[in-house]
Amino acid sequence: MNSLTPIFTFLLAILVFKHQFSWKQLIGIILGFIGVLCIFFSKNDGHIDFPLLFGFMIILATLFYAISANTVSHFLKEENPIVISMVSFLLIGPFVTVYLLNSGFLEQLQTHEHGYTSFGALLILSIVGTFGANILFFKLIQITNAVFSTTVSFLIPFVALFWGFLDGEQFSIFHILALILILGGIFLIKYQRPKA
Repeated sequence: MNSLTPIFTFLLAILVFKHQFSWKQLIGIILGFIGVLCIFFSKNDGHIDFPLLFGFMIILATLFYAISANTVSHFLKEENPIVISMVSFLLIGPFVTVYLLNSGFLEQLQTHEHGYTSFGALLILSIVGTFGANILFFKLIQITNAVFSTTVSFLIPFVALFWGFLDGEQFSIFHILALILILGGIFLIKYQRPKA
């Protein structure tokens, strides 16, 4: 569902930010999304049980990712990506802190046998996996464009399939076809003909 991000980014870029429409990008996004859907619907038992409320929350999150990518691309192209990340985290910091202090976090930190180890892992994940990734993402937006940069969400299935394969899950020709569609979509979104 995270692969809806490029679709929302493309639509917002055209409808709100008045970027030029590109059939090539639209076809690339559709191909990539079809590839992701192929992986999503390729469960071995053929049954998909997905809670709708959580699905809606993911869709809402992808819409917000699209707004963020277009905003950075349109208004913050020259700003330092570190500053953009710092400001975004400072804006949500007070809300997260209030929630954290009212959640029993401090008590669990001190009383649970793995409290400090878990907190250390959480710090590494938040600093490297979230803050660091945001810096790279905002830089990617600045050196390419919002639509292309959000296609990184098409690569999530690659990582998932890789770890699944290492864990003993089956990897079929259907998965390879899906990955080819995803890569073909990303290629179409970014490819530009050489100038004569």
